[in-house]
Amino acid sequence: MSDNPKPTYLTIANAIKSQIASGDVDSGDRLPSINEIAAEWGISRSMVSRALTYLEDEGYVTTIQGKGTFVATPDTMPREKSNRWKIFWSYAHKDDQNSGGGITRLREAIQAEYELRTGDDDLDIFQDTKDLEWGTDWRKEIDGNLAVTSFFVPILTPTYLRSPHCLAELRSAVGVFERMGYEEGICPIDFVDCSNALKAFQDDEIFKLLDDTQRIVDFKNLRYKGPESSEYREKVAELVDRLMAKREKLQKQQEERERLFTEKEGCEEGDEATEGGDLLVRIAAMQDQLEQLGQLTDLIGADIEAIENAFSDNPAPSNMNPKHAIALAGSIAKKLEAPCQDMEEHCAQYYEMIQAVDDGMDAYLEFAAVAESSGFGDGMSANLATLHVSVAALCEKTEESFGQIDSLRKMITGFSKLSRVLTKPCMRIDIALGKMSSSGIVFEGWERRLREFVG
Repeated sequence: MSDNPKPTYLTIANAIKSQIASGDVDSGDRLPSINEIAAEWGISRSMVSRALTYLEDEGYVTTIQGKGTFVATPDTMPREKSNRWKIFWSYAHKDDQNSGGGITRLREAIQAEYELRTGDDDLDIFQDTKDLEWGTDWRKEIDGNLAVTSFFVPILTPTYLRSPHCLAELRSAVGVFERMGYEEGICPIDFVDCSNALKAFQDDEIFKLLDDTQRIVDFKNLRYKGPESSEYREKVAELVDRLMAKREKLQKQQEERERLFTEKEGCEEGDEATEGGDLLVRIAAMQDQLEQLGQLTDLIGADIEAIENAFSDNPAPSNMNPKHAIALAGSIAKKLEAPCQDMEEHCAQYYEMIQAVDDGMDAYLEFAAVAESSGFGDGMSANLATLHVSVAALCEKTEESFGQIDSLRKMITGFSKLSRVLTKPCMRIDIALGKMSSSGIVFEGWERRLREFVG
């Protein structure tokens, strides 16, 4: 085998698919272990693990923790298709309701135009109302299935930009695509004019992202048109053109990424030990970062209390006139300066730490999968159970903070309208708290993935 090119995980996956198609392995058969496949092909266990994950995502095999990987049954086996690509549709449910189902109609029109144009049905547009539990499975789909082109399409409206859940999805998607190096992965659509809503984000990386990212299409005026109008159909066709062009560019990035990955895998015989060491470094860092997250949660709780005190320590007198109100607003704004700055720093650190822990969680579960296939499953299961308890405790602690955050955000919304001197600090506080709130969706993903692994 040394005279041949180093195989990629897709080489292994396609070889197993061929064995299934030819009948060399039957439905329900147990595949060789990761160690056995790795030894047969002369590759690392992690590459075999990627191949099996890919096959499971495609529906060809199923893995039972502690028992192995088995060929899927005929009723769940996928029919052969061309290389699929996926779009994850991120929107505010209220916008779809208020537009009379306009966002759903747009998704359906894109799907129909693509199939009409190409004759293929290999485009999946995942909308949470019909396909998956939103905010959890899409992260697994993007992270775990590199052979499938993926885009995240936020449908921008003022409601979307004011929804903590929607912004959490967007922030999390940005982190996923940044780690994967997919520059074209985020594809916003302007559905309603958001210029005023975006002003609230001028000091935030979300504003920079949306300001710098070219819209895949501007649909603001077309939403008034019926799907049968020529203007609507032309805009949908333009959108499909741009998505297909982005897909081609993204596939080239994926091919280059896979080439670099393969070179790294084959650079020397001892690569696997190096890779394992890299995983351990990331895992060790994650354990420290989890502790730091707990400390930052406490600090942010103290910041919230200081901000609440800045308002409560300056009660409005019963006979207050406009001049008194202006002076009172100025006094509150001055007292907000220090805790506001502290909160911005702590929430920014918290957000960065969440991204780092998310990477460490990936490393931990990858390492656990390799360890289990190598006969160390019992020990790793105990460690995973301990990690699950730690994450659950941190989630519970963070949930308490989320309650404080919701109350404070409602309070400052009212105060920000009273005086211009309060508008800026209240906006800064709201943006900082929004960063922390966006971690909720990541916590849900951690708990789900740990539950699946621990069983």
